[in-house]
Amino acid sequence: MGQPSASRIRVITCSSRRDGASRISAGSACGKEGITCCPGGGCEADTLRCIERAELATDVIGGSDEDHILLKLNRGHWNFLAGDPQAAIAILTEISTVAEKTSPQILGEASLLLGRSHAAVGNDSEAQTHLLEAADHFEKAGAPQRAEQAREFLTAAP
Repeated sequence: MGQPSASRIRVITCSSRRDGASRISAGSACGKEGITCCPGGGCEADTLRCIERAELATDVIGGSDEDHILLKLNRGHWNFLAGDPQAAIAILTEISTVAEKTSPQILGEASLLLGRSHAAVGNDSEAQTHLLEAADHFEKAGAPQRAEQAREFLTAAP
């Protein structure tokens, strides 16, 4: 059995639904498709194993800067959903330091999660800053519905 190709790792994505649940879609890197994580710590152990396998595979065979950024986004999203917003903040903050290496859409996703994580720990001014950044990144990416979602979180923040 040969080494997995880098394209097998890139299939992991996260998306949020309006009801607050999130969906982590993972293809052949872990053999699972569309694992749903629910707010309040209902995330499945299989999802974490899938993320860990993708991280390990990227460490072993390498990956592009974008691959590493997406893995950080997935890990940050997992930490947020698993009820560890401080860990999410630590990981998601790293993405902003390499902003020139990724797209506005990914920066918007990272900023949205970062804003929500800061709100979860009571850092209201940081939450507002990152949610505004998220809306701006989504507008630049041509994703007005995601920008509106970021603004909705902004108005919901205390």
